[in-house]
Amino acid sequence: MRIYLSLLLALLLLGTSTVWAQTQSQTVCFYIKRQNLLNPDDGLTLFILNTRQRSPELQLRYQPKTKFIYLESTKPIAGVVPTASEIVQAFEERLLPFFTEFDKRKLSTPAHYKDLFETLLSGTRPLKQVNLSAFGISDRVLVFDADAAELNPASLKDANSTEAMALYNFAVGEWQERSSLLDYKDRLLKSPEVPSLIRRSTLESLFAAPAAAPQATLSADELLQIQKAEERATWAFLLSFLSLIIIIYLAIISAGNLRKKREQLSKLDAKVKHLESKLNKPFYQEVIQQTDSSTFNPKTLETLLLRLVALEKKIGVERATPTFQSEMARRAQALISSYQQRWSQTAPIPQADLVQRLLFLLDEFLAELALLDVELPLKPFIQKSLIPHIDKIDALFQAEPDAPLSTPDSVQEYLRALMNIFGVQEIEIKQKQSLFDIEKHEKAGAILKTNYEPGTVLKVIRRGLLYNGSIRKAQVVKAE
Repeated sequence: MRIYLSLLLALLLLGTSTVWAQTQSQTVCFYIKRQNLLNPDDGLTLFILNTRQRSPELQLRYQPKTKFIYLESTKPIAGVVPTASEIVQAFEERLLPFFTEFDKRKLSTPAHYKDLFETLLSGTRPLKQVNLSAFGISDRVLVFDADAAELNPASLKDANSTEAMALYNFAVGEWQERSSLLDYKDRLLKSPEVPSLIRRSTLESLFAAPAAAPQATLSADELLQIQKAEERATWAFLLSFLSLIIIIYLAIISAGNLRKKREQLSKLDAKVKHLESKLNKPFYQEVIQQTDSSTFNPKTLETLLLRLVALEKKIGVERATPTFQSEMARRAQALISSYQQRWSQTAPIPQADLVQRLLFLLDEFLAELALLDVELPLKPFIQKSLIPHIDKIDALFQAEPDAPLSTPDSVQEYLRALMNIFGVQEIEIKQKQSLFDIEKHEKAGAILKTNYEPGTVLKVIRRGLLYNGSIRKAQVVKAE
């Protein structure tokens, strides 16, 4: 009787410990391979692995309009796109059993699963850890990017690397924690599932032995030529050393001449500052105080430059109008000049300081148009000069960095005309009407519990631009 009671107690303890172990967090690894690197809409190949099992191969596709991702197995035979409930049901059956726990309220729509996979696909490292606590998942979640591993397979050569351990666990069929992989090569080459992630040619190259270089034998004539070459190299080294001594001597002489010129420039600079102090003493006293300090505020520099321009106009100094060779630069110059004259006479906004900053940005961009005359390609100019110019003007009218765009219509008119000259188009977004599109929009934030459909764009933080097939995504805040 005591033996039976002992066995019953042992079974109860074993069952309790098993249930307790299952409720603890575990390691879950997603193995992802894209069907087409050039076109993400072609979908993904996915495997899931935890400490107990590995999923079969899962094929994921994107819906053409909504871009929601769904399992290929949920697609009906007639080819109709699966409904939202079918997408969610398929993911619940195939994905969620691999986790210890999850929040079903946060994984109840196709949009939730789209956000989940966007989190998994972020980054370019072969193996990375992601945080899925936003979905109520407390497990340690890893992502093995097979495409990144193919592009840089060096990390898979070392059997002690974390990437190699992840690939080894995939071959084994469950997640294990080991310090050494003695059968790493055999497991990978014999596995029927690993080639579905990593090409067979790549696997074989990991373990290929480097070919031994043939031992060359030199003839007497070749040895004589090598000896003569070494002698010539010795003479070349001596001549180079002598040339270095001559260059150092000339550099010392040049440094003396530069010192004299620097003294002359210092005297000239002192005279200029003396004349400037007579023109506007309080203003230049502020300049001297700011220059002596260790920190120089960029906003103070902008203010000083604005006042210098105003001072030049007041004392009758006219800046020379530049002449550009580029037809596009000349058109932009004419447009800027017309708006400078119009806004100087009739302010487009009531704040006088904003008008001065706006005119200063026009002067700044006018100076950068000279880059088009030094054979700078148009696309780099648009990226480095035009787009920052547009963003600086938009930032003038934003109360804070994450506030929606509120550029006045009169300034919008100038930006549209300028973009038209360079062939740049703005991505049209209707706030509280347009839906979030990952191809054209960049998520800058989200607002929960709204009356709008999930994915609706609530406000635009930074405008999106199109040029010759290239996209600068718009930063938006969407509804969740």
